[in-house]
Amino acid sequence: MTCPRREELVALLDGALAPGAEAEARRHADGCAACRAELERLSAGIAALRAGSPAAEPSPVFATRLEARLAALPPRRRGLARLLPDFLAPSHPWRLAALGGAAALAAAAALLAVPRHRDELSLADELSLSEDYEVVASVGDVESADDVAVVAALDQLGRGGRP
Repeated sequence: MTCPRREELVALLDGALAPGAEAEARRHADGCAACRAELERLSAGIAALRAGSPAAEPSPVFATRLEARLAALPPRRRGLARLLPDFLAPSHPWRLAALGGAAALAAAAALLAVPRHRDELSLADELSLSEDYEVVASVGDVESADDVAVVAALDQLGRGGRP
């Protein structure tokens, strides 16, 4: 058998190899001095990493400077206020109220304009039909409600629609 790669030896030490592959790698390492030495070296490195190093203590000057800088910072906004841009900050509530009022006015104007426009279009259609009716009525051919319906259907067909 050829010597396993370094990644396989690390996986062996971590217990990440399948049982059959682990047994085969252990048998090989027992008979191969180079692999045994590499396993010992890797094992020592892993142990050193797991042990970690002691945490460094900051100098007293660092701690003093850090506290001074933190004290100089403006207070941090909490909750939904932190999502608002600075010009809408809670320290200026009138700006937020003005923005909300403007949005409400714009929405109301849009809602009121749409139905009015629809009414104007239907009124224009009725005026056009009325003009056609007057022309036909002046000839004397419109005598009943059925005649009016026929005139309306013909007007609709003339515009490219269906009656």
